[in-house]
Amino acid sequence: MSNIRFWEHWTNSEKRLFWLLACLALAGLSLFGYIYFQNPSLVYVYEQFQELKLMDVALRSFRVGLSTIEVPIENILLYETYVGSDLQPTFWIYHLFLGCLTIGVLLFLTFITTLKRYSFLGGIGFVILIIVNFHWEALLVFGLSNKALTIVVTILYAATAYYFQSFRSDFSFLFRLSCFVVITLIIAVVVYFGSRVNSPFLHLAVNGLTTGIIMSVVFIAMIAHELVALFVTIVTNSQKPTRSAGHFYLITAIYLANLVITYLIREKYLYWNIFTVDSFLLLTLSSIVGLWGVRKRVPLYADAVSSFPTVTYLYLGFFLTAYATLSFCFATHSTTMMEGFDDIILFMHLGYGVIFTAYVTANFGPMLLANVSVHKILYQPSAMPFFTFRTMGLIATFAFLSYSYPLTTYFDRAKATYYNAYGDMYLALADQQTAEAYYKKSIATRNRNHHAHYALANLYSAQLNPPAALAEYENIIRTTPSEMAYLNYGDAYQTNGKYVEAAALLKDGLRVFPTSGLLLNAQALNYYQLNQLDSSLLFFQRARKSQLTKDAAETNLFAASAQLRLSFPADSLLKLLGSKDLGTQSNAFALATLQHIDLPIDPKLPKDSLLNVRMATVISNQLTNQLEKLDTAALRNYVLIAKKPINSNFKEYVLQAAAHAYYEHGMVTEALELTRELAYSTDQGKYFYLIGIWLLEQKNPTTAALYFKAAEEKNMYGADFMQALAWTEADSLDVALSLWDSLLTSGDSSRRNQSLRYKKVMEVKNNEALQQDDEFIYEYSKIRVPLSDSLQFSQLIQNMTDVDLKTRAILERSKRWYKLDEPNRAISYLSMLKGVKLTDKALADEITIFNMMLAVETSNWSYLQKKMTGELPADYRIEKIYWRAVLAEREGRIKEAIRDFDYLRTANFQFEEPMLASARFFKKNSKDKLKSYSILVNGLLAKPNSVKLLKEYVLQARLLGFDNESLQAMTKLKKTLPLNVYQDFEKKLSK
Repeated sequence: MSNIRFWEHWTNSEKRLFWLLACLALAGLSLFGYIYFQNPSLVYVYEQFQELKLMDVALRSFRVGLSTIEVPIENILLYETYVGSDLQPTFWIYHLFLGCLTIGVLLFLTFITTLKRYSFLGGIGFVILIIVNFHWEALLVFGLSNKALTIVVTILYAATAYYFQSFRSDFSFLFRLSCFVVITLIIAVVVYFGSRVNSPFLHLAVNGLTTGIIMSVVFIAMIAHELVALFVTIVTNSQKPTRSAGHFYLITAIYLANLVITYLIREKYLYWNIFTVDSFLLLTLSSIVGLWGVRKRVPLYADAVSSFPTVTYLYLGFFLTAYATLSFCFATHSTTMMEGFDDIILFMHLGYGVIFTAYVTANFGPMLLANVSVHKILYQPSAMPFFTFRTMGLIATFAFLSYSYPLTTYFDRAKATYYNAYGDMYLALADQQTAEAYYKKSIATRNRNHHAHYALANLYSAQLNPPAALAEYENIIRTTPSEMAYLNYGDAYQTNGKYVEAAALLKDGLRVFPTSGLLLNAQALNYYQLNQLDSSLLFFQRARKSQLTKDAAETNLFAASAQLRLSFPADSLLKLLGSKDLGTQSNAFALATLQHIDLPIDPKLPKDSLLNVRMATVISNQLTNQLEKLDTAALRNYVLIAKKPINSNFKEYVLQAAAHAYYEHGMVTEALELTRELAYSTDQGKYFYLIGIWLLEQKNPTTAALYFKAAEEKNMYGADFMQALAWTEADSLDVALSLWDSLLTSGDSSRRNQSLRYKKVMEVKNNEALQQDDEFIYEYSKIRVPLSDSLQFSQLIQNMTDVDLKTRAILERSKRWYKLDEPNRAISYLSMLKGVKLTDKALADEITIFNMMLAVETSNWSYLQKKMTGELPADYRIEKIYWRAVLAEREGRIKEAIRDFDYLRTANFQFEEPMLASARFFKKNSKDKLKSYSILVNGLLAKPNSVKLLKEYVLQARLLGFDNESLQAMTKLKKTLPLNVYQDFEKKLSK
């Protein structure tokens, strides 16, 4: 046990210092492990970008005359791609490296004060070189740019060290170390407050990089043989070892063979696709084993070292410095030195391993054959001195290094790393010109330099110099290819619409990185742009296999499927993929909407009210897919969240879908208010157009025409046609005719033909109309024949042979009388349809609904009750509530009536009958005398020429003493109603 717990007999102070340094060394090793597996994400990361594409979908349609009008709704398709971020200097590693390097140098300085004279002088000479290498003059402490501070620092450390070595050798190691720490802190304070440069400690860290690299290489050389030494210990460390030599040479041969194979594969002499030894794993194992190896080498240092603990402290100092240096190189993704360390570790382990095997054979071969416990005397050679092993091991290492690359290459790598570090520092200090100079200097030293080329590409992009940036990416791809360089280079091509070039580039990238999900996803998107649809879907499938891009690839797969309108059911595809990702679910909703499938999933949205692009799109597409299924409470919550100022970027996507959902719930007022808010806040024609569509469906063509005109002014396609149609429906034939004339030159043949037909309907002579086809007669009877001319209407419909069209013409005529508050005349026309057999179910449903509306007007409660108990068409939500309310009022169920009328008075200001019924109900059942009046005002603001509302308004305004308002309403009625109808109303008022 004492062999393992070698510190058992140390003093308490020695143990405490040992454990402190051991913990620091372990922390350094752990930090390196973390950075190693994070690399290169601490310097640059893969930034994920979302692109939204709006896809118009016909939600449903309705008829205006013979024209089928589609209600548009937008699917939001989410595409996700990746690019490499800009280089992000990691300054915390600079400070951490400087701290660890300082500890390592102070431990070395303290250690040499315990050495004998000549060894001390050699050590202090190295320390002076370290001090000079920090370039203190660059810090401009108190404005000094000469070597004065360097001399002062050198004297402080060297004089103190000499004092301890020559005069106070009785002082403990801990005391000496503490003195050096105090000196260091004093210097740090002076530098912090006296330096005239920004971030002086960053300068010290960069200048100390050379020292860190040298100490790291020395440390690697110290431990490169430790694994072979461990094999000796393993095979001979038993009470009765047997066949020690055979076991040792077998294990060592396997170990060295693995190193050789790793070397051959790395140098492209072999192309085996096998697992090879990782150099940094070798280093980690050797450095841990080396802590116990130092103890065994004590006899070698007996003449120079006064106590064993000091050697351990020195080892831990080099340990900490080496891993801090490695952490710095990996944390800054300095590929030049990372590659250098990779080679040095491998070649040193190979060179020192081979020579140490020879050392063991020369000194202890016979003993191994005799199964002697060689591990106990491993560092007490008899034939081949340990110094010879060190020298020959160094020579063997140099042989491997120089055979692989010229030796100057390794110095160039270190210099390039040094210049990169300075470039990063100045980049972070916003001195781009100096940073650029250092990066160029780094490239001039070592062209295979991913870090410098990438940083320059970022700089040139920021300077709006794309050709220079692309040249740097091309250099990376040619010398040190990376996924990030391919992504950014390809993205530059795609941004400029060069999809063919991007495809060729990404194809080359996939030859280098065949399983890269990032490149596969980018190529899939690129193929989609090139309309190579099969290839696009295939590459999305391949990108799914990468954990990094799985969600993005599945999101894109659904988006592409939606744009291609694939028929494979969205619910089945989502179930097959098993994705819970919001982006994937969002596009799944979009695909399901296209396929008219209700997707029965409830996305798990975070509870906070901060939206991101995925949450906003999944909410929007879910609302679009489940318009009538989401309850109004959830709908209102989504609207409240979207309207928060913090979510202003996503407000439009949620509100446009919420408006559609409100409309489908029958809450037309809410839908129109939300859409008006979007129309005037975004100034986009599509929202004015949507309002026009809804108003046209709500039988308010005059107001609809005004919104279509606004949409046309904002270059909304189709708005001019819809404006002409709306004015036609509003009986403003002169305005409509000029618009139809202007559409005759339309490039759309369908619109041109319809315009021609409407123009002909408006201009044809009465006697010629009878000679036209049924469709023409239908339009003519609707547009040209006055309500008062029942004779001409009868002649026209008698000439029609299409039963459905004839029925529709009569129904339209009946509705026009109903709109003028003449239910009896409406019924007389509707009676003409008795016994007619229809083939159009929607038309039959429309007649049923109209009969029920007439039943309310004529108090035909038995008919209404009978129909309410039967099966009604599903699309008339608000009508059902209206009928339920009037029946509840009639039957004395006042609470139910209040609930329903309270809903109806705000749900749809465009629907005259419920507004009128609500006003009459609350006139009788509310203590608020103005409640009924305000309902009528709201209705008239929506439909200013509504005959039914105007009549009731006249009555209530008179009762409230609003004579001027009543007179204005009468004037409107006089302009709207046929003279005889208006006179009848006047007579009723006078009574």
